[in-house]
Amino acid sequence: MTAIDKYLQNYSEIELDSLADFPTEKFYKHCLVIPAFDESPHFIERLDQQFIGINDHDILNIIVINQPDKIKHCQANDALWDYLHQDAQLLWHKHNLFLMRLKKNDFLIVDRFRQTKIPIKQGVGLARKIGTDIAATLIHRKQCLSPWIHSTDADAYLPNNYFTAGDEFKTGYSAFLYRFQHDITDPSKDPITQQATKLYETGLHYYVNGLQWAASPYAFHTIGSLLAIHYDYYCQSRGFPKKAGGEDFYLLNKLSKLAKIGQTEAMIILESRRSLRVPFGTGPAVDKIIEQQQMQKFDYDPKVFIALKSFLQTTEQAIINGSDLSLVKNLFDEPTQAAVTAMAIDKLITHLDSLKAQQKITHFHHWFDAFRTLKFVHFLQENYYPKMLLQTALEQAPFDQTGVTKEGTKNEA
Repeated sequence: MTAIDKYLQNYSEIELDSLADFPTEKFYKHCLVIPAFDESPHFIERLDQQFIGINDHDILNIIVINQPDKIKHCQANDALWDYLHQDAQLLWHKHNLFLMRLKKNDFLIVDRFRQTKIPIKQGVGLARKIGTDIAATLIHRKQCLSPWIHSTDADAYLPNNYFTAGDEFKTGYSAFLYRFQHDITDPSKDPITQQATKLYETGLHYYVNGLQWAASPYAFHTIGSLLAIHYDYYCQSRGFPKKAGGEDFYLLNKLSKLAKIGQTEAMIILESRRSLRVPFGTGPAVDKIIEQQQMQKFDYDPKVFIALKSFLQTTEQAIINGSDLSLVKNLFDEPTQAAVTAMAIDKLITHLDSLKAQQKITHFHHWFDAFRTLKFVHFLQENYYPKMLLQTALEQAPFDQTGVTKEGTKNEA
C-alpha cells in the first residue's frame, strides 16, 4: 500500500465516505480549497468570474462552510448557504457534500455548520483538512489533473496566473508559496485598520528576512492563503493538523523536511480587515495593534537573528569539520548556550554521533526545524533581548528588506 492509499484510507476525514459516490464523469484541471466561516457570498461571485483564459468548469472550488461548535448561530453562514441554493444549479448531493454549478465553475460545498459543526479546538485546521483531503482524493482518482492542491482563504484576491504560476516546480517540491500583499490603498476601508495591517505585514517580512539572513532553511512565510501543496507529499505528511490556528505553520514544517518549498513571483492580495475568526494570525494581530491605540508594533530585537546565524554557522561548520560536537556549546555566547541547553541539544549531539557524516547536516536541520527555530528566538526574547519598536528593529537590523546584509554593515555572525 502506498503512502497515499494509506493516508486516504486511514487518516482522512469522514467526508471521503460520501465522496465515494462522486460523479465519475466529472473531471477538472485544478482544485482550490477555501474554508469559509462568517463570510459574505461576494468571494464566491469573485471566484466564479475571476480566471481569464481558463475554460469554464475546469476549476473545482471546494468550499468548506464551517462553524465552531461553541457558536450556535452565524448569520453570514446562513446567507452564504441561501445564496448558493438560490443562484447555483445542484448537480450532485451526498450527506453534507453538495456539487453545484454557478456561471463558470463548479463548487463542491461541504456543510460543516448546520448539523455537524467543527470542534472549536480543531477550528480552521480541520476545515482546511476536510477540503484538502477531498482534493487529494480527486487527484488520486485522476478526476483532478493537476497534482497541486491549492489552498487559500475567502479574503484572498488571486492573480489571473494563479494556476500556472507554479509550472516551474515540476519535481522535488512538496509545496510552493505565492507572494502576498495586504490591500491598504482602498479609500473605502478604515484607515486605522489599514495602518495596523501594514505594521503587521512589515513584521511578517522582518521575521522571514531575519531567517533568510541567518541562512535558516525555514525562511518562508507560513500563511494558509498562500499555499499550493503536492498531493503526494500532502498524504505523506498526513495532511493539515487539526488545530484552531497555526495549521499552516505545522504542515509546512513537515513538508519542508520531505522536499523543497518553492516560491513563485505571483502575488496574492489579501484583504485588510479585523477578525477574531482564529485565535492568532492576521485578524487578531491587527485587532491587538489597534486596541493599543498607539499604532505601534513591537518586534524581535535583531540580536536574536545574529545569535541564530552564529549558532547555525558554527554548528554546521563543526559537523563538516568532524569536530567533537560535545564541545560546540562552548563556542556560543551565554544567551545562545542557555537557549540550546533548554532545547536539550545534548540529546541531539548524542544522536548525531551515531550517524554517518553525510547524514548529520540533514538531521541537524530536521531537528532544529521551523518550530525549534521559533522557540530559540522566543527564548532569547523572553530572557535576554526584549522586544523593541519595529521601526527601531528595522533600523538596527544588519539585513535589509530582502534578507541581504545591508551595505556597509559588518556581518556579525
